[in-house]
Amino acid sequence: MPYNGTICQDSLIYAYRFQVVTGLRPGELMGLEWGDIDNDYIHIRRAINAKGITTNGKNEFAARDFPQTRYTRMLLESQQVYRVTPLDPHERVFGSTGQLCYRKRWGIYCRYNGIPYITPYELRHTFSSIYKNHFSNWVYEELVGHTHPGVNWWSICTRWMETWTAFLLCLTACLMKDFH
Repeated sequence: MPYNGTICQDSLIYAYRFQVVTGLRPGELMGLEWGDIDNDYIHIRRAINAKGITTNGKNEFAARDFPQTRYTRMLLESQQVYRVTPLDPHERVFGSTGQLCYRKRWGIYCRYNGIPYITPYELRHTFSSIYKNHFSNWVYEELVGHTHPGVNWWSICTRWMETWTAFLLCLTACLMKDFH
């Protein structure tokens, strides 16, 4: 990516890729902290809106956990090079970049690489386009944080535990096919 006429590495390259393979909303991506990640799961607990305000997310189902894949692990491991305070679990994974800066940087990245521009929120839809037909509606909606009117937390946990293994196998198979 050019900066003052010089080609340089875009420090958000792994954010763009992570958003495609996880389907996170831009604010969820910006709010992700290193402490939200363990070897098995990525825990979505907050979002940072376009005004820079930390929220609980778009809706009551925005807080969610989803299994790590080898691709999410690989991207997060690559992102480690940009950590400023490696021992701080509250350090944001993709830095202190706000949504407006993220959108601008994504636009520059698209122009430089000859990619037709879509907004970061539409980038989330790339995930949906690729994977929605590979999962049941229930699993897909859980993964992307959509609401389920009239459903309580216990039924969500029970249903998720029944299907997460199948989900992880399917997602990994889809990623292997799409990235190879």
